[in-house]
Amino acid sequence: MSGKELRELLSSKGILQKDIARQLNMTPGGFSQQLRAKDIKTGLLESICKVLNVKMDFFYGGTEYLEGYELIKQSDLKEFRSTLGKIHTCCNEISEKLS
Repeated sequence: MSGKELRELLSSKGILQKDIARQLNMTPGGFSQQLRAKDIKTGLLESICKVLNVKMDFFYGGTEYLEGYELIKQSDLKEFRSTLGKIHTCCNEISEKLS
């Protein structure tokens, strides 16, 4: 992700650079300097994730980096596992009756 893309993303979400800088114990100028990079370092993105309490996909949703991938919520995964378990139990019961 480029600094320009990150600046645009933060702006589109109404997130002020100075607020992020303050929470990262940086000066607004220092943070702005980091955002001038052609490629933003993963460490900076991870730090911003912690400040915003978001996951890394916050930065990549709707970009080429997540194209073709669907994110699965943990709650959906738990429900899927539960349903799969019920199907497995039902299959075992049917198998026992047929034996």
